[in-house]
Amino acid sequence: MKIQTAGRGPAAAGTGGPAGNPGSPRQGVPDLDALYGRLAAADEAADTTALADLAWELYGLTGSLIADRDALRARLRGTALQEAKLAAAQVRSRLGAAARAADS
Repeated sequence: MKIQTAGRGPAAAGTGGPAGNPGSPRQGVPDLDALYGRLAAADEAADTTALADLAWELYGLTGSLIADRDALRARLRGTALQEAKLAAAQVRSRLGAAARAADS
């Protein structure tokens, strides 16, 4: 199976930098243009060993990116939970103060 290369790869993808800041690397993101180039070259050469190696590399990258995403999600949830508990405590305090003021 030959990969369709029209409109893809490093030339079509631009500089690989984030929008508004061309040329700068994206933190934590693998160089997908380089991986694509290696994939296209291995496919063109019908090098099944290289294709298998690239598949495992992409599989590993996916696993590590999923783990990073899950860790970030847990941190965000933990922060949101702490903020919600603080806000609830503040509301209870204000309600208690208002109730005591009403009883006085």
